[in-house]
Amino acid sequence: EGKAMCRMLIVEDSSFQALTMLALAEDCGYNAQVVSTASEAFSVLTHDDAVNLVLCDVMMDGTDGYQLLRSIRQELPSHIAVVMVSAQESPALIEQCVLQGADAFL
Repeated sequence: EGKAMCRMLIVEDSSFQALTMLALAEDCGYNAQVVSTASEAFSVLTHDDAVNLVLCDVMMDGTDGYQLLRSIRQELPSHIAVVMVSAQESPALIEQCVLQGADAFL
């Protein structure tokens, strides 16, 4: 089944948003885990090659989602899909995410 093949990593510095996304993913049958920083995410991705989907907040304290996206695209296997997540919907923000290599934007 498709959901069983998906290993999702949620990168979100807001604990409320992170828990909400995790609950939705698990309710839909996905295997997901949450980290709150880009450095934690990069560590997980370098040590767990089963992760194949990253949902990443664009705006985070410290290293932001753009920087994490660039690192994923430059240093990790190409099988990792990255979906950038933001409450903002500006065309410039979406364009920046796509130009940096995001597979989708929510």
